[in-house]
Amino acid sequence: MFAAVAEYAWRESNLRVEMPEKPLMSSQYAYGVVVYALGKQRPLYAVVMPCPSLVASSPDVARLHVFARSSEAAREFAAVMPGGRVTDLDLPEHEQLTMY
Repeated sequence: MFAAVAEYAWRESNLRVEMPEKPLMSSQYAYGVVVYALGKQRPLYAVVMPCPSLVASSPDVARLHVFARSSEAAREFAAVMPGGRVTDLDLPEHEQLTMY
């Protein structure tokens, strides 16, 4: 899944992102995995698969780019992130079962 996020960042923004070796979920970001852009300052780029039901209690997520693995997940995020940026990676079923 992270390879798809990195490919999207490069294709859409000409930006390289840091691939987490050990993805850690963050409660600050609705238990999604934070992805940073490469560079000296390591700006926050996106959150991968936060929990839709926790987005309302995690205001930082609403202003960020969120990546969903499927159309169903993207719809769930869109419903709780008005104006937020949600990208559906539309991954094949076997890739939707894992974050790696």
